[in-house]
Amino acid sequence: LVAFNQSNKEKIAPISTTYLEPMGIYSSKIKKVEEFANGATIAIPNDGANESRALLLLQSAGLIKLKDGFDLVKGTPADITENAKKIVIKPIQMATAVRAKDEVDAIVLGNTLAMEGGLNVLKDSVYYEPVDQTTKMNVNVLAVADARKDDALLKKVGELYHVPAVGKYVQEHFGGTKVDVNKPVSYLTESK
Repeated sequence: LVAFNQSNKEKIAPISTTYLEPMGIYSSKIKKVEEFANGATIAIPNDGANESRALLLLQSAGLIKLKDGFDLVKGTPADITENAKKIVIKPIQMATAVRAKDEVDAIVLGNTLAMEGGLNVLKDSVYYEPVDQTTKMNVNVLAVADARKDDALLKKVGELYHVPAVGKYVQEHFGGTKVDVNKPVSYLTESK
């Protein structure tokens, strides 16, 4: 949304938060983050924003620490400042990620690829993104033309996203992996 607004004359504005599709750490070898051995290899996406997001996930899991001012879009493994277990971070193309899961100690996957590979982030991952300030940039939103951001009818659509029927649909069709984030739009720009 920010990139779109920076690149286009027409602007869009969020009117409602919807859900977070958590990124997860998956492993065929361990069941808990604490079980990672020294020197374990973890494959992460090698594309810009997903690479940064994966590194933030590894930090959230307590496996690494990233430099202050870590770039949420362009961060790389070079930004790791602490790595007590000497985890080997292996950026790979995500198109082949699920197949590579058994070739490394763990792999970090976005929810769509995980689901395509038969994995449910809430049940099959060793660790997944929490809904908190570290993941707010990944919350999906309903967005409209900026001129219509105060339209009552469109705001109602945003409210309807959070009704029980939608939650039931998400549970039935996505295994609950689109985690409801029912927060005011201001949540996206709060610093804490």
